[in-house]
Amino acid sequence: MSNTAGTRIERGLIRTHTGYIHYRAAGEGPVVALSHINQQSSALFLELMQALAPQVRTLAIDYPRHGHSDPIDWQPSIATYARCMIEVMDALGIERATALGEAAGAAVATELACSYPERIEKVVLVNCPFYPTRAVADASHAPL
Repeated sequence: MSNTAGTRIERGLIRTHTGYIHYRAAGEGPVVALSHINQQSSALFLELMQALAPQVRTLAIDYPRHGHSDPIDWQPSIATYARCMIEVMDALGIERATALGEAAGAAVATELACSYPERIEKVVLVNCPFYPTRAVADASHAPL
């Protein structure tokens, strides 16, 4: 697929522990792994991927149960989403990336950095809550 500016966006499916995960990738150079908000898909990042393509390679996945990824009959965790990103990176031969996430994707980007620090160079968090302490965060949300 190409956008109107001619940036080629590669699409594919990678087998992971949750089934097939759909991905989009564009550009060349250092990798920025993009994690979308809940109830969306990698399509959310198409314009950003096109804009960044001259400088970096972008990789965006559809979480399990989202977009073109396989449906599953259980609710995956943020850790599951992060593991899927790592499995896609492995399949594509990507050793390290900057993790960028928006809203729920910010939690995925944070999980990537905490659970796979050797794979994540930097983290960019967009549209995410900030809590000065764990106690404030816990008081702000009902338990899952």
